[in-house]
This record gives sequence, structure tokens and C-alpha cells, in this order.
Amino acid sequence: MMRNLTQGGRRITRVAFPRAGGWTVVAQDEFHARGIPGACFDRMNTLAGGGWQVHSVAFSPSGGWALASRGKAPALPADKVRQVENAVGGSTIWQRMNAYRTPGVAVAVVIGNKIAWSTGYGWLEAGGAAAAHPETAFQAASISKAVTAVGVLRLLQTREIALGADIRPYLGWNLPRRSCVTSTAVPTIDRMLTHRAGVIGRGSTTPASACTGFDAGGGGFPGYGPDATVPTLLEIMNGAGNTPKIELTTAPGAEYHYSGAGFVLLQRMVEQQTGMTLAQYMQQEVFAPLGMTTSSYALTPGFEPAAGHTTTGAVIPGRRNRYPESAAAGLYTNVLDLCRLVSYLNRAYTASGDLAGPLTRASVRTLLSQGPQPGMGRGLFLSGAGTDGFSYSHDGSNYGFKSVFTGYPKLGAGFAVLANGSSTSLVTEIAAAVRKVYGWP
Repeated sequence: MMRNLTQGGRRITRVAFPRAGGWTVVAQDEFHARGIPGACFDRMNTLAGGGWQVHSVAFSPSGGWALASRGKAPALPADKVRQVENAVGGSTIWQRMNAYRTPGVAVAVVIGNKIAWSTGYGWLEAGGAAAAHPETAFQAASISKAVTAVGVLRLLQTREIALGADIRPYLGWNLPRRSCVTSTAVPTIDRMLTHRAGVIGRGSTTPASACTGFDAGGGGFPGYGPDATVPTLLEIMNGAGNTPKIELTTAPGAEYHYSGAGFVLLQRMVEQQTGMTLAQYMQQEVFAPLGMTTSSYALTPGFEPAAGHTTTGAVIPGRRNRYPESAAAGLYTNVLDLCRLVSYLNRAYTASGDLAGPLTRASVRTLLSQGPQPGMGRGLFLSGAGTDGFSYSHDGSNYGFKSVFTGYPKLGAGFAVLANGSSTSLVTEIAAAVRKVYGWP
């Protein structure tokens, strides 16, 4: 609460604790309290309701209390943090978290290409004692793809590999194709980044022998629970994990099918070409240069992340599933690191030359420009091209975790939301509240 008040532009004048428990935080035109004597709380509300500033509060060991005011509450700029908190789904963020059985949420907002504020709500784990903070790592789910795309363009840039190159020679593995897929079209790296490479994915998974008339859905990764053996990347590619084998199911370039499997192949390419795991490569080439100190593609990161929760609010078995399909779904990160990435991409996109960081200005422009798929850059969804409200974004959904982040290069703005629950609607409502308060599209 102290963090929220100061980030909202409020100077804290008093923090006090009754002997029997509880607390109160008093700022210039706001106060917040839990577990204090009811009469004291009522009198604080009376003062505030009359426009008076509650300046100080004190509690005696015997249970008494005292309030002091130094006059009318000062006129202060709007508290954007509080406005966002009170505009979530027509209610407050706390009420919506409770409605969606989500124990913990973290939010950060970028203004002027700097993190303007960041805060956490609730708990790392239902029934636990550790609070969720902006520094808390969550599973970012499919946001992993957007961040992986930065690493892939870094690889192409440093190894002088063409974006339009056939990915197959870089895999050290034969990419199979269904019998009805001809060999004439090429699964390029660019098509892989934009879900148009013909690789098995959402809407192109079943029936197993088909090239058209697919069942809806499919193509995601369920992850591996605490008792499951985690397969290698090659085993996953060959269908020895808990998902179908990776293959061409449609002609490359012909159709859009959102494909996590395509990003598994990009992961394979990075690892084959660098001799490092994706986790090692991204740490060296992307995270370290950008100061993203709590981000990792490792199956078990070197920091304690939040636990995932079901739709009922129960902790999922093992607290979180493991995703060896790291490039597609395995990123651990926090909202501060995501907003550091947003700030960098925004600045690099609008700069007149190259900035310090993993990508040249040309590569960032490629990342955030429409490629083979309308409405997509490379690994990112685009909106408002050609306007001041131009944005890039990606959301994510793993078992027990939901996420979204957005950047506005021309506005120098953006935000990130990470949650350890199973409601996509909650992160959507929080994102909508941020956009509403700041007037962003």
C-alpha cells in the first residue's frame, strides 16, 4: 500500500500499528487501514468526507487512539494507480480477483519509456504467507513466443541468416510432412515466426492424416506435472511427449494456424546454431543486455516463482507445470522485466539509429512490422499501424497462469499483467482498465 500511494504521487505522512494488530497508512489525501478500532476508522472517514486531511494517527498500548489534521486536504494530480485499481470490470481489482478465484496479480505501466509504477496484489500461493510483488516471477505462457522472437532476430542478425531462409537446413533434423503436402513451398523462418509455415498447430492438428477439414482447436502444450517425465526437445518433435509429432500439415505460406510447434522448431534452430540451450542463449544475448534479471527459460529457474491455481482457486499439483517447449510456453518473468523489454523496443523502434541492446534498429523495425500474416509482426500481434496508437502485444495461457503485455512505440508507453489464476477474463479486464485510465487504444 505504501508503494502504491507513493507511486500515485502521494506523500505518506504516517504509518501506525495498534498493539492488538492491524495497520493504517496515511497519505496527503488518502488513508488505508486494516484491523484498527472501528471508532477511529469512522472518525477518519468523517474527516476525509469533510475534505480534511488526516495527517497523523496514533494508538496507545491500552487501546486508545488519536487523530490530527492540519487543514483541508491538498489538491493533487489524479492518482492513476488508484484509478486503475478501481476500474477493473466495473469494480475493484480486489473484487475481480476474488470473483475469478485468482490469488495473485502483478501490474506494471510504462510512461515516457520508463516504468511509471508497478504493484502486486494478493499472494504467491493460496493459503501461503508470501505476497505477490512486481518482482515476483510468474509463468508468462505464450508471451514466451514474443520474447523468443527477439532472440531469433538476434541470431539472424549476428549469424547473417536471411529472414526468408528455409528453416530446415538449420534444424539438424528432417521435418516430416503429411502425404498431401507438396514439397514445393518452403517453411521459412519468417513464416515460422508468423504461424504461416504450415507446421501443425491450432486448427491443423486432427485428424492425424488430414490436410484440410481439421477439427477446431488443438496445437497447444499442456505441460508436464510433478510426476511426469519431461521429454527432450527432440522427443517432443518426434511425438514422444504428450503432444503430436511436429510436421507440415498444410502448404507453407498458404494458411494461418497458430503454432506453438513452430516455435519449438525455432528453439531447435537456436540451440543447433549456437550450441547452447535456449535458456543459456536468451540469458546471454537478450536478458543480460536488457537488465531482465528475473527472466529465464529454464525448466526450474534460479528464483522462486508464483504457484499456479485452478478455476476454483486451488493450487495446481506441483505448483506449476514444466514446459520443455520453452520458446513457446516456458518463460518465467516478472512485470518489471517485461516492461524493460517494452521500453527498449519502443525506444529502438523510434530511434534515429541503433541503441545499445540485442537488436539493431532495422531488426526492431522488422520485429514490429507486418510480415506474412496480416496483423502480425514477428512473434507479436500488431494493431493501429500508421497511427500514434500503433501497438504490439501478446497474451498467454498456461495451466494455472494468465498474462498479457502491450507496447505503444509512438506513445512511449505500455503495460504488463501477470496472474497466477486460470481466468483470462481477469487479465483482460485489468488491461482494459489500464487502457481506459490512460486513454490508450
